[in-house]
Amino acid sequence: MAHAFAAAPDATADVLIIQTPDAERFEYFRLIDRINRGEAEPQELLDTQERFDNHFLDSPLWRQTRDTGGERERLVNLPDSPLA
Repeated sequence: MAHAFAAAPDATADVLIIQTPDAERFEYFRLIDRINRGEAEPQELLDTQERFDNHFLDSPLWRQTRDTGGERERLVNLPDSPLA
């Protein structure tokens, strides 16, 4: 199911994710954390799309909201991503 989330401009957020049945996504979220801390490059997230079955889609509404809502986290501005 296509979906998106982000913290409000100039805000941070904690995310609690509960998945059932069990899915091996811990490394995916650890990678996101490393990207946010500048310890990994956003391209690494794009490189894991098949592994974690997480695919980035283009959304004009998302882009419009992002562009009018101020600066977003580095993850939104992935290189070569439809979200960039």
